[in-house]
Amino acid sequence: MPYRRLPNTDKARLRALNAALKKTISSEDNSDIACSEETIIALQEIIPKFESAVINLDFARKQQNNKNKEYLELSRKARLYISHFIQVLNFSILRGEMKIEVRDLYSLSKYSNNLPPLATDKNLIEWGKILIEGEQQRIMKGGNPIYNPSIALVKVNYEKFIDSYRFQTILIANTKRLAGTVSDLRKEADRI
Repeated sequence: MPYRRLPNTDKARLRALNAALKKTISSEDNSDIACSEETIIALQEIIPKFESAVINLDFARKQQNNKNKEYLELSRKARLYISHFIQVLNFSILRGEMKIEVRDLYSLSKYSNNLPPLATDKNLIEWGKILIEGEQQRIMKGGNPIYNPSIALVKVNYEKFIDSYRFQTILIANTKRLAGTVSDLRKEADRI
């Protein structure tokens, strides 16, 4: 019983589809063609779509990987500034320069002298926002700004991270969408 083995990769699928189309076109008479007219039309329709989808997916993956390096660096820097700001706040409380109740403005009461969780991007987004708002409230109540790092530096690095995070999220969504398109076309190519 004959066994039909499908190509394993998208490039191999494209080669097989192109070879089949070339064989049907190069045939002078249609007596040795082993496929129907519908199959030839399906080949002519799917090859450009599949080729374009594979190229777009490769480009999206490369773009996502290239921007990921920048994103990771901005994430690291934002995490560093946020954690240092919290540490300086805790040192100010420890030295007696600020009252312990100040932690309530930053939602840090339950963490006492410890850092809140900053491991995930969601944590970083949440705590960056809380710290920026808390520092603004404390200054409006007459408190002196914290320096080294100042909230302005924290905010700049936080906003750069947020922009990069949003862009990276869009790139990931594009890659997933294009991967779905290629997957659907792959099934069609295998059927043909």
